[in-house]
Amino acid sequence: MLGGAIANALSQERESSSGSAESASDNTIVTLHTAAGIFESRNLEERTFIGLVSKITRNIGESYRKNGLMPAAEGCGCLMRVIPAAFFTHDYCLDSIHVATLGAEVAKITHKSPMCFMPAAMLVFILFQLADENREITKTVFMDVISDCRNLLPNFIDNEKEKTYQDLYKEEVESIRRSIDKAIRLSFSKMDEQEAIAGLGDGLSAEEALSIGIYCCLKHFGDFSQTVRTAVDMSGRSMYTGPVAGSIAGLIAGSGGIPAEYKERLGMADRILSISENLSLENPLFQFPDAQATGKYVE
Repeated sequence: MLGGAIANALSQERESSSGSAESASDNTIVTLHTAAGIFESRNLEERTFIGLVSKITRNIGESYRKNGLMPAAEGCGCLMRVIPAAFFTHDYCLDSIHVATLGAEVAKITHKSPMCFMPAAMLVFILFQLADENREITKTVFMDVISDCRNLLPNFIDNEKEKTYQDLYKEEVESIRRSIDKAIRLSFSKMDEQEAIAGLGDGLSAEEALSIGIYCCLKHFGDFSQTVRTAVDMSGRSMYTGPVAGSIAGLIAGSGGIPAEYKERLGMADRILSISENLSLENPLFQFPDAQATGKYVE
């Protein structure tokens, strides 16, 4: 979550000069209140996974309404908002497929298109896998996680329709898989980075934003600053590509691998890190901040 918030703030800094950017603090606030809605569902006793997810999404929607938040349904802002789902633990959310399904349903609160909620599910899958503290994240491990996500995408479950993505969205599944494959190929090529990114799109769709984020993370694996800068300095909509790359690169680098200068410039950095860490603990050590107090990017 911290890496995504930092990248979002840098994207805002870049795009604000053209007057086309969303508020970095707005994006961070909505993400934190998504985390709040998920956290409030921690102790729910449900007989089924479907019932659990339904209550979680209602809690998130209530958290938005209670704090006067109205996330946009356009673009692919859902990619940043689903990040907290990757860190949620529950008896029904102990494997990648279930956590990815939760991510998709969280995305559907505002984005109903499969070309939005499927990439969101994939991002949550990747983050969940990388958050495993029992293994070192090498480039090979990262590649394996991407490969597993790409290969398992057809088997992801639509929680409402209780069918697989392959059964419901075969063409969309193949389109997304082709984009991921292309991102991987380009990351190992000698093509100019901006040209390669342009070949993946402008980041306006969730499919493109995810692919570009993966490309940047592979191209500059282990270098948080360069990964994020590459995602942010692209010619398209970096407000979407930046948080994808930042959230993945942040997990790869770990909190200690994120340059101190970024943390110092990002207000609430310690609080954001605490929230992401404590979503998976039985006894939380934090309190969720008021909407007006979160996510400020300090110059």
